[in-house]
Amino acid sequence: MGNAKNILLLVFSVYFIDNMRKAIVNKTY
Repeated sequence: MGNAKNILLLVFSVYFIDNMRKAIVNKTY
């Protein structure tokens, strides 16, 4: 169970960072 939780956390982190990066790009332009 712990391994699946780590994968879920990793996917969430990547998704969150990608959204933040897109938000920064949108604010820049």
